[in-house]
Amino acid sequence: MMGYIADGTLSHSFNKRKSDLEEKVEEWRNMCVWVATSAIIWVCVVFFILSANTGNEWADIFINGIKSSPLFFLLGFTIAQYQKERNLLEEYAFRESVAVTLTAYLEQMPEKEDIEKRNLLISTVEQLYTKPIIANKEYGLLKFDTKDLSDTSKTLKELIDALLNKK
Repeated sequence: MMGYIADGTLSHSFNKRKSDLEEKVEEWRNMCVWVATSAIIWVCVVFFILSANTGNEWADIFINGIKSSPLFFLLGFTIAQYQKERNLLEEYAFRESVAVTLTAYLEQMPEKEDIEKRNLLISTVEQLYTKPIIANKEYGLLKFDTKDLSDTSKTLKELIDALLNKK
């Protein structure tokens, strides 16, 4: 019976964190809707009211696109934050379900010795208390990897050299 009490206590801590995250997920979801609506309205304002009139249609589209872009970067940021919070919520919900069923699962293994069950219990609890996977991942709207940057610059140099050698 003590195992079930421990499971309940363990799952309660994950449930509390999950509840806290549900509020944040809802906030970021609302923010995504607000920013998306604002971006659409801003694009309409920029292209129809504040339009650049340079005489060149492509230049006007380019300038208006630049004027509109900040809200789309903000939209990308809010969507990325929403995804991070949602992934954390899923992770804590999973941990809660594992914590609740841990003792019952161990009782379903009567052929296993107590040492094997204890080792399984210890390894499971250790995994439950590791950092969430989301904390180990890098998220960002714009990420610059130096290796990718150097590879791209080498390719660009080769293309330029090839074009200059053709002339």
